[in-house]
Amino acid sequence: MNSPEIKKYIHEHSNLFWYTPEDKKEEISIEFLVETILNYGDKHEVIQLKYAHRNN
Repeated sequence: MNSPEIKKYIHEHSNLFWYTPEDKKEEISIEFLVETILNYGDKHEVIQLKYAHRNN
């Protein structure tokens, strides 16, 4: 189960998970989250993920 910080991060970057059904986004694994951000995100989103995960 993802922390509230990770869920917030996913919600804020929901457009990067365009191929994931809305009702499944909060359940994605950390591995999938990182892979998606590295593939489709930018430097700013990687840094935000670092801080969101640090609080986890």
